[in-house]
Amino acid sequence: MFGTVLEFLSQLFKAPSPAPAQPSAATAEAAPSSTAAAGGPPPIEVAQFQQMIGRVSELTSTVVQDVGHHNKNIKAISSELTAVAQSDPNAVAAIVCKLLVANQELQGRLERAEATLQTHSRQLHDAVTTARTDALTNLLNRRALDEKLSACVNDFERHGQPSTVLILDVDHFKQFNDTFGHLIGDKGLIHVAGTLRKQAQSMDLVARFGGEEFVMVFCGQTISDIRERAECIRRAIGKQAMTIEGCERKITASGGLAELTAGDCVADWMKRADSALYSAKNGGRDCLFEQNKVGAERVTVAVSEEKIVPLAPGAPQRTVVECAAELAAEAFADTSFVPNVARRIAEWRRGGTTLSVVLARLDGDFGSEDSAENALHAPMRKAMSAARASVREMDVVTRWQSDGIAMLLPNTAAADTKAIIRRLKTLMATDASEQQVPLSLCIGVSEGIEGNDAKRVLERAWLALEAARATGAGGVAVHDGLKCVGMKFAPLSR
Repeated sequence: MFGTVLEFLSQLFKAPSPAPAQPSAATAEAAPSSTAAAGGPPPIEVAQFQQMIGRVSELTSTVVQDVGHHNKNIKAISSELTAVAQSDPNAVAAIVCKLLVANQELQGRLERAEATLQTHSRQLHDAVTTARTDALTNLLNRRALDEKLSACVNDFERHGQPSTVLILDVDHFKQFNDTFGHLIGDKGLIHVAGTLRKQAQSMDLVARFGGEEFVMVFCGQTISDIRERAECIRRAIGKQAMTIEGCERKITASGGLAELTAGDCVADWMKRADSALYSAKNGGRDCLFEQNKVGAERVTVAVSEEKIVPLAPGAPQRTVVECAAELAAEAFADTSFVPNVARRIAEWRRGGTTLSVVLARLDGDFGSEDSAENALHAPMRKAMSAARASVREMDVVTRWQSDGIAMLLPNTAAADTKAIIRRLKTLMATDASEQQVPLSLCIGVSEGIEGNDAKRVLERAWLALEAARATGAGGVAVHDGLKCVGMKFAPLSR
């Protein structure tokens, strides 16, 4: 019951304190706006965490005391039951009633403790998220960036996984601030952040480095893999104009690109990217330079105009928006689920076996938004229990949205998920028959295929789920890379 809270606490305290930001050569010329200067949210008071931890500790102690008191009651009742004559049915019945009342009282206290613990868990999650998020742009902040860069260096040293970093600096930002004011300057930074967020893929990290500098980390990508895309991202910043004082204004950015190399620490890696950025500034701005063995070189690639492609033939663009919102990392109770999918895909590309992703949603109407959360509590608890019982220890199961479940199944092809889904359906039907509540899931499946990143694998699972829901309650579909195909099952025996 306390695992979720302990996980949050470990995330909170294992993270190293961020090193103070060193201004790059390119940043030295521009003073950031008043809000931007902080580069992130004000530090969360230690006292706030201590209060949360104190409340959790107090709750733990209370539960331990309740259980201890209950055990004493059970021993006393057992002794009383032993002492009475077995031939006295009235005395035995009275003692059994005491036992039932004691169990009901403990169950009530434990349920109340669980509800309180869930509240504390959400508060801790929100606090940890705030500590890692830039207040102005809602991107990851310097602390979270430092952690990711260190993780990339470790992955490179241990497994040879490449990574490339892109530093972007808004051109003439000091002049922009002086002309339009700091509030408009902040809007400009938000505009840049929104563009980068839209351009990012599931394995990418986007962070605000400080002031008007932003960083993208491309995990598992070499500089040759990412060169064209990095230039496309940089150009995208200047494509969409901002309306300022009734006029359209465009913001451009200069970029520096560097790949992680043998012997690099984080500082070395970032210094080379910063050197490339400095060359871009000296090279006329609104351009991208990469730092390689030869030195800094301008990136000159033909970048084709972006095209909006629907997720499936004939699918409206609205579907893309819905899908993106539902598959954001924060839509999963375990926010590491999407990065875990990306990591498994990277391992598969290096010669491992394939993987499958399963997305499921409860069938049925659970009332209005106000009442749905309470109504979903018991069904989702049963569904999560059934899902965990259906998979292996190495598989990942987490709650998705308010009414769904997500499963990551490494070393599992789409065809092999049928046995898991059959077991899940059987367990759900068993729970339903015992509780007299009809519970079923619609399920979508996708398997990792060549050319798909984590985002696309998740999108295909989502499309399969939507196709399954269209067929009715209990539907199951698989997206094979081109289309959705229904998965047939024999009727469940009761």
